[in-house]
Amino acid sequence: MDLNAFLNDLTRATFVLVAVLTLVDFARYRGRTRLDIALMFASLSVYVGIQAVSNRLDIETRWVDTLGVASALAHPFLMVRLVQHFREVRAPILRAALAGLAVSWALVILFPRPIPPVPSLVIVAYFGGAEAYAAMAFAKGARKTGGVVHQRLTLASVASGLLALIVLIAGVEAVVPSIGDFVRLPSLGLALLSAVGYYLGFSPPRGLLRVWQLREIHRFLSERVGLSHDERATRLPDQLCHAATRVVGGSGSILALKADEGDQLVVRATDHPAVLSPVIALIQNEAKSAKPRRWSLVSAAATIPQEIARFIDYLGADTVYAVPITTKERTWGLLVTLCWAQSLFTADDLNSLTLLAEEGAITLDNVELAARQRRLISQLEETNRELEANLRLQKTLRVQAVRDPLTGLFNRRYLEETFERELRRAERARKPLGVIMLDLDHFKAFNDTFGHAAGDAILRFLGQFLLSRSRREDVACRYGGEEFVLIFPDASLDTTTRRAEQLRAEARSLQVLHHGHPLGNVTISVGVAAFPEQGSTTATLLRAADEALYRAKTEGRDRVEVARRLALTPRSPLSGLREPARRRGT
Repeated sequence: MDLNAFLNDLTRATFVLVAVLTLVDFARYRGRTRLDIALMFASLSVYVGIQAVSNRLDIETRWVDTLGVASALAHPFLMVRLVQHFREVRAPILRAALAGLAVSWALVILFPRPIPPVPSLVIVAYFGGAEAYAAMAFAKGARKTGGVVHQRLTLASVASGLLALIVLIAGVEAVVPSIGDFVRLPSLGLALLSAVGYYLGFSPPRGLLRVWQLREIHRFLSERVGLSHDERATRLPDQLCHAATRVVGGSGSILALKADEGDQLVVRATDHPAVLSPVIALIQNEAKSAKPRRWSLVSAAATIPQEIARFIDYLGADTVYAVPITTKERTWGLLVTLCWAQSLFTADDLNSLTLLAEEGAITLDNVELAARQRRLISQLEETNRELEANLRLQKTLRVQAVRDPLTGLFNRRYLEETFERELRRAERARKPLGVIMLDLDHFKAFNDTFGHAAGDAILRFLGQFLLSRSRREDVACRYGGEEFVLIFPDASLDTTTRRAEQLRAEARSLQVLHHGHPLGNVTISVGVAAFPEQGSTTATLLRAADEALYRAKTEGRDRVEVARRLALTPRSPLSGLREPARRRGT
């Protein structure tokens, strides 16, 4: 067998196979679209079958040959009629195709084979023009659709275009018979490609359809990569509708999600031109069943509620899918897809939509989980802010409780809490502890001369001075009025005395300004005591420092006096903290 004969037989077998598959498909599911597809391939398969039988049996009966050609000539008209299932075909075009079919049949009947060139060109014009129109219509439909429908319409467009090219070559051959040997092999190759294109476009194997559907699911998943949770939540409804329509090649989809409260479904997205809210109302109960459902007007085995059937038919569809969007924890809503031209869909459609709905439910779960986490984080941050505010308030209150507001030094309360602790620590460590009690000289005269505001300025200035001359471990307190107490851990009596002299000398050089006016020099009188020389209790040490301060006052002020002996009168702990009234304001 030569190559021409092989390609011829292979092309005929392909067309016959596709015709058988489409007839079986029509017998199983019925419907006008499947009928038109089956008739379209039957018209070609009758022609190639008659040719095959005639060649095998060497039969040259004119009426048999005419019947085969007439059957083939019906193919362009059936293709134009098939286009109506995918896009609108204007009435003049449909009438022109029907007129071309009638004229071509008449020419085949009137003229014996071989048909003269002029009638042949008329037939070629009809056949090629109709096939070219179908190819362009399928191409336009493919550009406006996506997913499985896009793939199938593209292949149908290519197949029709190749068939139109074959007819054009045949017309040229009828005018110029000498090119027959050169164009026969390319024509057979194009015919085989056209047959394969028709097969993949109108009756593809289930495996190929599954691949196309999985590609659309992968596309849906890829669209979410890199998006934030908020962006996913915003775009998911539209993306899910478009993906469902592409996967099954439907006329549109609708996504209805439950409201925040209750089980009422609310439409969130749709890509169907009609209003699909009534569909949701009709199949509201399907969301509760958590089972995907399919209703088809063209399936004899399907039982469809009458109200759903009427509405599906009203929308120009023949099948509806209802797939709940659900996880183990929650049912979110319902994905509904309407389909027409069931020849373009397979039994795997429901599984693909279920997979899409599961991915959508997982996304919704993740979005809700992220939102819940954000709310918890926000609550935690608010709680932390409240705790920090409370801590700041507690710190402020503690500072106010132990600090003198005028000078910034510790107050008598803090001295009561701290002095005993520092003394016991020094006793355990067998280390000394120095105590200084000092008093501003002639403070009452300052108040009388410059006013109480100036007196407060002097006290504030002296407090900052003492604070700047204290070590971290030292305790500087305002004892009361113009008196101050300083505690020096690890400081011996000699060290404490030297520090007292240093403070007294530096105080003389202080220049205090009040509202830009100098208040004169400041002098202080200081009494010094130390543990263990002057006592082992807070009361005795303060009593000793107090008596030394009194002596410094009575002996001329602006001087340092060291306690010479233990306090004579035993007192209860911290009784020495009571402010002696004999010298205040002196």
